[in-house]
Amino acid sequence: MTGSFRLSRKAQSSGAKGARKFGSGVLVIAVAVAACAQSERHSADMPQVMRPAGEVVSDGEAPNPLRNAYFGDLHLHTRNSYDAYLFNVRASPDDAYTYAKGGTIRHPLGYDLRLKSGALDFLAVTDHAEYLGVLRAIDTPGTEYSKVPYARSLFSSDRSEVFDAFGRFVTSLRTGIVLPELSDPSATGSAWQQTIDSARRNYEPGKFTTFVGYEFTSLPGTRNLHRNVI
Repeated sequence: MTGSFRLSRKAQSSGAKGARKFGSGVLVIAVAVAACAQSERHSADMPQVMRPAGEVVSDGEAPNPLRNAYFGDLHLHTRNSYDAYLFNVRASPDDAYTYAKGGTIRHPLGYDLRLKSGALDFLAVTDHAEYLGVLRAIDTPGTEYSKVPYARSLFSSDRSEVFDAFGRFVTSLRTGIVLPELSDPSATGSAWQQTIDSARRNYEPGKFTTFVGYEFTSLPGTRNLHRNVI
């Protein structure tokens, strides 16, 4: 009995010591949590000091003024192109440059045309080199071209006549054989000179750039081989 009693007292003593240690641990944790909470409350109450950011200096190269983005058009037809004239385009090269610079031109149907985006930076009038200015000459009374038998059919109200007459141009482009009755270089030379003079007249250094150009038009084997030459 005595041994058992001593063992029991020893166990109780150990348990009491363990309880005291556990209680001390809990007390330490509770104090630490309270201290953290109090520290957070003090931090929240303290005014926030905003320090200005230091100056950021880039080590990169300065912008290249020769790599600015410019907007324009290098493919535009006027009344000197045979297909454009057939579709009632009557704008001259000067009209084209006026439009590109933000000006207003007249549409064949009677209303005004103007770029919504504002003026372009550059433009090249590139009419078809083949039969350049020919349709306008055909449509001008008194010229030699106006006397060509099928000339008036190009402007007929009969669509079949128009297609048949225009088919002569397509065949010529496809085969590379020039229509002899429409091969007078004076008409083409006059239209080409208009293109050059208009480009020079509308050039505004530092503000609007013009290019002298034309479109090389070829249909080898009915394949499209069109290139703008500047």
